[in-house]
Amino acid sequence: MPTFLPLPSTPVRFANELPQLLARIEDHDADRDKALAYADHVLSVPRDNRDFLRVVYGVDGSAECHSDTDDVYGAFAVCLDKRTKEGEFCGEAQGFFVKRAPSIQWLELMAITEAVHQTVLRLRLSTSHRRGELYIFSDCTNVLSFLKREPNSTLREKLILMPVYDYLVALSQELHQRDIGLIIAWIPGHNHHITCHARSDKKSRNLRRQCQKRLHELRDQAATAPKPIAHFAPSKHNSIYGQSCMQETQQLSRTSRMPIHI
Repeated sequence: MPTFLPLPSTPVRFANELPQLLARIEDHDADRDKALAYADHVLSVPRDNRDFLRVVYGVDGSAECHSDTDDVYGAFAVCLDKRTKEGEFCGEAQGFFVKRAPSIQWLELMAITEAVHQTVLRLRLSTSHRRGELYIFSDCTNVLSFLKREPNSTLREKLILMPVYDYLVALSQELHQRDIGLIIAWIPGHNHHITCHARSDKKSRNLRRQCQKRLHELRDQAATAPKPIAHFAPSKHNSIYGQSCMQETQQLSRTSRMPIHI
């Protein structure tokens, strides 16, 4: 069994006791065709104008347990859907590596929270005030169920996810104050044409593999490296040579205290 990070000391709360996330959750009943049609509709709507702002993110997480160390290597990524004037995709995914991830659900929720966090920072730096909507596409049904405050989450999921959830709620409240609606929608995990989510999926997997490979290389180098030789300090307890050195040192100290007559 993999080892996880220590559980936070947050008190356990039931689903109806969680603070309300100011967001609309579109799970589409896990219907692939319906979810892709919805994503196509969102991406076809004009993105940025003077009166209304639309921001679209694709997010994803990736995790793998290492059998030797029981570390759960994980990474999550977010990708802002940016387009050129000709309509071509020009967004870049940002990835974040975690050496010991609590769970894949935690990584997915961190990715959602990061997308909201980046949007809030951009709004804080903006001098104009516009109404708008923030769309986030995620393929994790468990996290979407948790965000809907459904009572089917396990106790461990609640303990792990609640600190991140509380911060996400605070961010959603700031979006609401700025007249920005938050929509978190489910999307199939693979084999689709929604570029922002595909890029975040690829980024999270590649980043996890690269960092995991590098950590294994560093561990192998440390295992094969020659051990440093300890400095030998003679003492009266370790050898005959040490005892003779101690005796000579004591003799010198006695003679140095003798009075010198000129």
